[in-house]
Amino acid sequence: MRPQNFSSHFFPWARERFLSPVKYFLLVLLFSLSLLLAVSLQLNLDDRFYCLLNSFLTDDKTKTASIWLPSYQVQAEGLPLPTVEDNASGITYNAGSDTLFVILNGPTAIIEMDTEGLLIRRIPLIGFHDTEGITWLGNDRYAVVEERKRRLSIITIRPDTREIIRDSRPHSVLSQENFGNKGFEGIAYFSRQDRLFVVKEREPMMFYEVENFSSRDRDGSRWQLIPLEGHAMTKFWMDDLSGLHFDNSRERLLVLSDKSKSLAEVTLGGRVISFLEFSKGFAGLTADIPQAEGVAMDKHGRVYVVSEPNLLYIFKKGKGKEKRSYS
Repeated sequence: MRPQNFSSHFFPWARERFLSPVKYFLLVLLFSLSLLLAVSLQLNLDDRFYCLLNSFLTDDKTKTASIWLPSYQVQAEGLPLPTVEDNASGITYNAGSDTLFVILNGPTAIIEMDTEGLLIRRIPLIGFHDTEGITWLGNDRYAVVEERKRRLSIITIRPDTREIIRDSRPHSVLSQENFGNKGFEGIAYFSRQDRLFVVKEREPMMFYEVENFSSRDRDGSRWQLIPLEGHAMTKFWMDDLSGLHFDNSRERLLVLSDKSKSLAEVTLGGRVISFLEFSKGFAGLTADIPQAEGVAMDKHGRVYVVSEPNLLYIFKKGKGKEKRSYS
């Protein structure tokens, strides 16, 4: 018995005279490409490939002038945040004190640490609710955002501060729309232009700014949240926006995504310069970062990421020698 041709068995219509071998090959190729496209869309591989290609094509001059995240390796992996059991939500760096400030969303508090993750103090936040983001504004001033209340406040943290009461601080409700648990997540400050950036987590992802932030009324009554409609940072490969940092020396944004397990270096115009993957096997990580919620960078170029429930990750340029892991 003559063996039946594979293509004739599975695609009997391929035996018809109108389908030449070339057309049949093109049909199979089209099917394969469609399948590859479907898988890549599901896993965001198309956008990740674009970012990798963009990084590969970036010239050395641009790499030198940028943060260039592909050169970073994990130095400390999964350090437990001191006195924190759950709900680490954001982080910022104070260049004056050379310390880190981590904000918690329940119970609401701020912890100050040195750059090795050692506790300096814990400051309760009284009258705050669901605090998600914090950024240093200069001197002793910080901005704090509450997700469910859609509220932005300016607070002061001095060396002798032991608690902070919200009602005594300048504050403003940034939006009348109730976003629930999909609201404002990260904030960052561009000091030279006095611009505060705010990101909304998802559904939809949004990018906002407040112009002339510090120069407006100290009671916050004149703060206006301006949506950057159609901004590229809400359109590329990230599935959500969970944290934000602005590097004032290079005027670049670090945009964090929990669901995409990634950190992107982005220009103010929305161009992705580089990115860092937070999955096992990337940047020296031995496990995925479970839920990245905040990002900051210090004056030495080290990058800090906080993850729920209570973990700190430190990245620096180089080979990641002397790595510490507690996860």
